[in-house]
Amino acid sequence: MMIWIPYEESAARPKLAPTIASTSKVSASLKNKRTFSAIKDQYEPADSKDTNFPYLHWWPAKNTNEFIQYDFASEQTVSESKVY
Repeated sequence: MMIWIPYEESAARPKLAPTIASTSKVSASLKNKRTFSAIKDQYEPADSKDTNFPYLHWWPAKNTNEFIQYDFASEQTVSESKVY
């Protein structure tokens, strides 16, 4: 087993507590399924140019209807959501 210990706090990214979003099944009107992990990774980008982690976009689509859907394991009440 190999263990990596970061020397600076900024190099560490602790595993976040599970949420109903992070444990749900995600689908979207997106052709590139590789970026689905970005939908529920709980990462808040530093700014709109932050490419340190995967991100989801529909570029270059214009004037189209797009969606993201969460399928929860059981009935849930969602009180808040954010989109960056």
